Amino acid sequence: MALMQLFHANNQNNLRRNRIFRDRLNPLDAYDDHELLYRYRMSRQTLMRVIDMVRDDIVHETQRSYALTPEQQTFAAIRYYATGSFQTVVGDTMGISQPSMSRIVQRVSSALCRHAGQYIRFPTTPRFQQAVKEGFMNEFTFPNVLGCVDGSLVQIKAPSTREDMYVCRGAITIELKNAIKAIIATGVLHNICEEDGVPIPEDDVPPMGRNDNGDDVNVNDHDDNAGITVRARLIRERFE
Repeated sequence: MALMQLFHANNQNNLRRNRIFRDRLNPLDAYDDHELLYRYRMSRQTLMRVIDMVRDDIVHETQRSYALTPEQQTFAAIRYYATGSFQTVVGDTMGISQPSMSRIVQRVSSALCRHAGQYIRFPTTPRFQQAVKEGFMNEFTFPNVLGCVDGSLVQIKAPSTREDMYVCRGAITIELKNAIKAIIATGVLHNICEEDGVPIPEDDVPPMGRNDNGDDVNVNDHDDNAGITVRARLIRERFE
């Protein structure tokens, strides 16, 4: 009997899972301008500008297996940047699997990084340098600063080989290079929004409209708002 159960379990594990092609939301059709700004931190015009900018770098050569369009990939990546949520959660709202979300974020981030030199510049003129110094002084009370280098290192367990490659400041650490691409990508998007004069949305004033699945809802009456309020209060009390 035990042998039969083991045989059945092995057969179940060896069964090939059928691929599921989900219906994918088109945010441009589903949301109005206010809802787009609230969810993606960008105006409709700026979103289209970004899509056109990265289109050639992320377009699939074929439409095999319902390949994601440049629009869908860009919206998924920007939603991920804008919310800071998990890839699975963001993917669920758009009918995209987590592995696909991971590839999309990497692909779009790399495409945006190729334009970093156009939108992220070191201050070179005296007037620009003085403005940066004053801004940094006002924000962090640290004088004569023109820029910062992010050197975040994450401590890890000692690897089985080439441990010396990971020793830094007396600890075994690793630098998250893919995260650096995402940071640069968000810097590019931030400066594009500044160029276009996109207003910063009010997080505490959610729009009346549809949820991420396209259903009509009254966001202000949603029970989740209570959770958002409590979470924000806990963050302020514990981390500020």
